[in-house]
Amino acid sequence: MVYLDQDKIAQWAKGEIMGLTKMNMVQGYPDGTFRPKDHMNRQEGTMLSLKEKK
Repeated sequence: MVYLDQDKIAQWAKGEIMGLTKMNMVQGYPDGTFRPKDHMNRQEGTMLSLKEKK
């Protein structure tokens, strides 16, 4: 998946984010963005934690 705002993702994090995307651990937002500068909210953090435990 290519995020519409992937140019805003820090170079050091791009590989990890794309890897997590391929593993369906992260999906970005319905508008096709990842929003790397936004803070993760409680629900997003919880969902990531639950997916990690599977």
